[in-house]
Amino acid sequence: MKNFNYFILLRLLIIFSLLSCSEDSVKSTDDNPFREIKIGEQVWMAKDIDVVTYSNGDTIPQITDWKEWSETETGAWCYYANDIENNRIHGKLYNWYAVNDPRGLAPAGWHVPTDEEWHILEQYLGMVSADLNSYNFRGRQQCVGGSLKATGIYEEFTGFWKSPNKMATDSVGFSAQPGGKRDPGGEFNQRNLKGYWWTSSNISHGSLCRELLYSARSIARSPRPVNCGFSVRCVKD
Repeated sequence: MKNFNYFILLRLLIIFSLLSCSEDSVKSTDDNPFREIKIGEQVWMAKDIDVVTYSNGDTIPQITDWKEWSETETGAWCYYANDIENNRIHGKLYNWYAVNDPRGLAPAGWHVPTDEEWHILEQYLGMVSADLNSYNFRGRQQCVGGSLKATGIYEEFTGFWKSPNKMATDSVGFSAQPGGKRDPGGEFNQRNLKGYWWTSSNISHGSLCRELLYSARSIARSPRPVNCGFSVRCVKD
């Protein structure tokens, strides 16, 4: 019996050691509490942000009311469906006013990536130059979206990707999850189905974002209204 217990303990120690080693590729330190992953020459946060203050310490308002959300012209955030439980997996949703605020949405040492910085990531994953500035889904042949999506298929409404989570490999550790969005009118939708991430780049007919879909291996580049609520992933300065 003692030998049996010894071998169980030994196996648990080995498993714990392997898990600890796997975390080494996603670094965090006391000086830098944000988990990060190196992809090519870029360093990205390993999850979406969930800050409630700008980098100077000023508070970012939380807006739950749909009418107030649709009418505001300043930075704001919310939980998906105004449910704090969704923060655990997805972080918070921000309008583009928060992204564009001069006080800085990203923590010190980080910034919200430009459209061009997303291009660098997409090219590293194999997207051809001719597709970079196209709108809608691109990079299908290179499975660019699949390389960014967290793996696994889960039941709907758990906060993870719905089946089939097509061609998801998470090959670079980006671990994107489908946080859904808040529409300009204040409605929530598409959690489990799509993830949306703001860029810091604005254009004449909206602001640019990236989108990933549960049933696609590609990644979309799309202009969206500034009152949408999307996730934000930061890149290191």
